[in-house]
Amino acid sequence: MNLRMAGAIVKVSQPLWLPYAAGVQFAQSNRNWIEQQRVKRPVQLIDEAMQVGKSRILRYEPDATLRTRITANELIIYLPAHLSINSPEVQKIAKTAIKRALKKEADAQLPERLAYCASKYGFSYTSVRCKSMRSRWGSCNNNQEITLNIFLMMAPWELIDYVLIHELAHTKHLHHGADFWDEVARIMPDYKQRRKALKDVQNTIAHLQA
Repeated sequence: MNLRMAGAIVKVSQPLWLPYAAGVQFAQSNRNWIEQQRVKRPVQLIDEAMQVGKSRILRYEPDATLRTRITANELIIYLPAHLSINSPEVQKIAKTAIKRALKKEADAQLPERLAYCASKYGFSYTSVRCKSMRSRWGSCNNNQEITLNIFLMMAPWELIDYVLIHELAHTKHLHHGADFWDEVARIMPDYKQRRKALKDVQNTIAHLQA
């Protein structure tokens, strides 16, 4: 078993035959190490000019009331004079606004992209929805219902497509065995490189998901 930190998120790697509870117990037994790693990591602020998804830039603007507004190409945080950008109150409202913006964008773009990939590569599924998830980019259950993480919109399209193909492959193989990875590799021979790059993206956005 292996324990690592992805931003503020604790991740446990374990053999497929081990129950989920074993991973939870392993993490709990290493609580001191986890807390030490969290102390070491500097706080990442949501700062001016941050790219939010594919089309929006985050901007702070002076105003009498702390509030947010989402436009076609901006995410505006209105900031009263008595608050600073690094105020916990401001950071909290900024995270909430980012999730709203990403949800809006994901709902508009990811189902259409998934349908295109399914049609092109011969997959079928029953439904798709987009939501905020902390530890997974997507999921597919035995009813072929696919869920996609709205934070995918923070990744390049070639990595988004990897996740889409990954979940579509689960409609045929609901496991991570050899048959499943053969299906992914048939469509995306470089999937290992894309999967590795996606882990790097996860580290850069983990503070937004906390």
